[in-house]
Amino acid sequence: MAWLLLILAGLFEVVCHYRFETKSSLERMRIGFVYNSTILVGKALIFCASLLRYFLYTALRCLKIKAFRLKLANYKQTLIHFALFMVFFPVLIYAHETAKQGFESHVSLIPPAVQKRIKMYTWHKDCPLPLKDLRYIKLSYWGFDKKTHFGVLIVNKSLAKEVVQIFKSLYLQHFPIEQMQTMDAFKGNDDVAMAANNTSAFNCRPVTGHPGIFSQHSYGRAIDINPKINPYVSGKRVTPRSSTKFVDRKKNYPGKITKDSFIYKLFTQNGWDWGGNWYDVQDYQHFEKRAHGAKRNPYGY
Repeated sequence: MAWLLLILAGLFEVVCHYRFETKSSLERMRIGFVYNSTILVGKALIFCASLLRYFLYTALRCLKIKAFRLKLANYKQTLIHFALFMVFFPVLIYAHETAKQGFESHVSLIPPAVQKRIKMYTWHKDCPLPLKDLRYIKLSYWGFDKKTHFGVLIVNKSLAKEVVQIFKSLYLQHFPIEQMQTMDAFKGNDDVAMAANNTSAFNCRPVTGHPGIFSQHSYGRAIDINPKINPYVSGKRVTPRSSTKFVDRKKNYPGKITKDSFIYKLFTQNGWDWGGNWYDVQDYQHFEKRAHGAKRNPYGY
């Protein structure tokens, strides 16, 4: 029976590997969870079986029952259980490390159901970019609770792959993000989204304080990250209002962006501009990458 379990374990590993390689990224995460859980259960069963046999043998020995054959069988089974443990343990460690480093992403056109919501709140016919030029990115991010979560960003199609790589690096560095929902979840209301510390990208709207100019968010070329912790500051005006305590950039906060932070270096090395470097306002949450290498005037519009 033990040898049969060993063979089945090998077949299970081959099947999981095949399914893992042929499925989409989010499905691979689910398969990995099932695989890891099955290994844990199998290991627990093997350990319990070994423990039960040990106590049974000890009890028989204490009762001075001559069980020479049982003793030999017990040794044989113990060796088999040890072999099974040696098979499962490295796989368990690998599965644990993979889950820990398991960044997942999937890039697609915006699904019809999402397009319907976007047209209600964050896009209209006068917007400078058609929806077909945007991409819908599902990706994993590291939360403030030190756990993996999944979120969505909508960005310009020309930046999709680059954005995935940037957020993969952030995930592997455990840079914390509060939440990541598209702006239609907040009915396009930037103030509400910022107060919720929501990380987002696309939102067809004008530049703050400049009604006649489309924001780079309208092109899917800007991302606001942890906006409550990294507020928008214009003179004495702080947005969102609940972020007053975060204006002092000398204090340490999880998810904070400064010139010395990993996230700043990561974005700027990829050609993105940071709003915290501007002189007319300090938009600490904001990274943007304009088309054709264009740059915003740091002194204002």
